[in-house]
Amino acid sequence: MNLYKDIVICCSSQNKNEKEEIYESIIKLGGSYSRDLKKSVTHLIASSSESEKYKVAIEKEIPILTSDWMKECIKNKENINPYDEMKKHLFPPFKNFYFYINNSLKEKEDYDFIIQSINFLGGKYTDKPCSDCTHVIIIDDDSNDLMSDIAKLMKINFVKLDWLYYHFVKYVAFVESENYKDKLKIPKNNFDFFKTKTFFLSESFNDSYKLALLKIIGKGNGKCAKEFSNNITTFIIKDKELNKDEKKLLLQSACGTCSIINFNWLIRCYLDKCYIPESPYEITNTFQTFQSSSSIRVSLFKGLTFFIHFNDEYKKNKLKEEILLYQGEIYDNDSLYNNESELLIVTPFSKTFNLRKSDFDDIPMKKRFITAYWIDKCIRKKKLYNFDKYPMFTPCKLKYPINGFEHLVISTTGFSKLDRLYVSRLITAIGSKYSSSLTKSTSILIFHDERSFSEKISKAYEYNKSIVPVKWLYDCYNQQTFICFDTYRINAKM
Repeated sequence: MNLYKDIVICCSSQNKNEKEEIYESIIKLGGSYSRDLKKSVTHLIASSSESEKYKVAIEKEIPILTSDWMKECIKNKENINPYDEMKKHLFPPFKNFYFYINNSLKEKEDYDFIIQSINFLGGKYTDKPCSDCTHVIIIDDDSNDLMSDIAKLMKINFVKLDWLYYHFVKYVAFVESENYKDKLKIPKNNFDFFKTKTFFLSESFNDSYKLALLKIIGKGNGKCAKEFSNNITTFIIKDKELNKDEKKLLLQSACGTCSIINFNWLIRCYLDKCYIPESPYEITNTFQTFQSSSSIRVSLFKGLTFFIHFNDEYKKNKLKEEILLYQGEIYDNDSLYNNESELLIVTPFSKTFNLRKSDFDDIPMKKRFITAYWIDKCIRKKKLYNFDKYPMFTPCKLKYPINGFEHLVISTTGFSKLDRLYVSRLITAIGSKYSSSLTKSTSILIFHDERSFSEKISKAYEYNKSIVPVKWLYDCYNQQTFICFDTYRINAKM
C-alpha cells in the first residue's frame, strides 16, 4: 500500500537545488508535487513563514511542514508512516522568531500567558535583547525601557500585543479546521469544559477573532448563540471593560445576570487544555440585580458533586471544607440528583487503601474515582485539570509491584512539595524505594522537566547515575511494565 499516493506537495522559500531535491524525493516515495500552490496541493514544505505561499496555505488550511519531514521519510521509507511523521515536523508561524518581552509588559500583562502563546506559535523568548532577537513585544510605541532602546539600535522589529493575539487567533482557526486535521489525519479530540455554557461573542471582535473563538468553544463542546437572550451564560468581550455598545446591549436585552469574561480566558483554557477559573478574567457586571464584594467567591468546583471516601477523619473533613470553600457540593443521600450527572468519589492514591467500587452501586449517578491529589492540585493552580493528566489523579490500579523495580532506589528533583509527595507514593507503589536525597546507592534520578537543573543533577552526573524524565515513570506505571529507559535517559548535561 502506497501511503504517499494522495500527498501532493509544494515548496516555498528554498533555493532551486533544495526544491528539486524535495520534488525528486516525493516522486521516489510515490507522491507528487506542484510548483504552484494549486487546489490539488495537500501539504506545503516551507523554510519561512513570511512568504506569500505560507500565508495562502494558512488561508486555505493546508498543513505546512519543514523539509526535515521529507528527509526522515526518505531515510526511513520502509518503516515510517508519513502522516505520523508530519506531526513532528510542523512549521508554525513563529518558528524562526526570537522575542524579547519589554519590562513594562511583564508588569502589566499576564507574562506566563504571553510566553505560552509564543511557544504555541513556535517562537522562543529571552529576557534581554541579543543578536538572535528578531522581535520585541511592547504595550505601546512609547517605551522608556533601556533594553528596548538597545533593541532599537540593533534594528529589531517592535510589535504590539495585539499583533501577537492576531497571529494566535489565526493559527488556532488554522490548526482546528477540518481540512487541516483531515490532511494530517488527526482524530477529533474535544474536551467538555464548556458543555454547560452558552456563549455570546461581542461585536467588537473581527471575523478572524470570531472564527478562532468559535473553534475553541466548539472544541470545549460549548454553544454559541447568534442573538443575545436570557439563555446566555457567558458574554465574551475583547477588552477589560465594557464598551458603549456592549453596555447598550445589556440594557436593551435585560440579560444582566450572565458572566462577562475577557476573551483571554477562552485562550487560556485552550492552551492549558483544562478549565481555568473565570474569576481572574471576569468583568464586573453593573447590570446584575444585586452584587456586593462580599458575595464574590471563588467558584473553582461550582457544579461538581463530591463524595469523600477516606478513613482518616481529619483529612476527610479538611477536603470537605476545601470543596465547599470553592463552591463544590458534597453528596447527600437525601438530595435528588440527575442520573446523568457525575459524582466524583475522592480516595487516597495508595494501593493498600481498601476501595470496593461495588459499594457505590446504589448511588444513581455516573461515578468517577479520583484522588485528593486532583483536589489539591486544582486548588494550588486555581484551575481544573483533566483527570488523566497525571496517573496519581486516580486511585492506584496496581495490585502488586511491577517486576524490575524491586531493587531500585529512586530520587527526584525539580518537583514542588505536593508533586514530590505523590511522585514518591507512585515510586513506592511500583515497588521501588524512594529516597529524598541522592547518594551513591541511588539507582535513578527522576527530574520534572529539562529546565530543572539542580545540585542533584550535577551530583548524578558525578556518580554516573541514570537521569530520566518523570514521563518514564508514568509510562511504566500506565503500561504496568518496566520500560528500558535508554530512549528517555539524558546523556548530555542540561
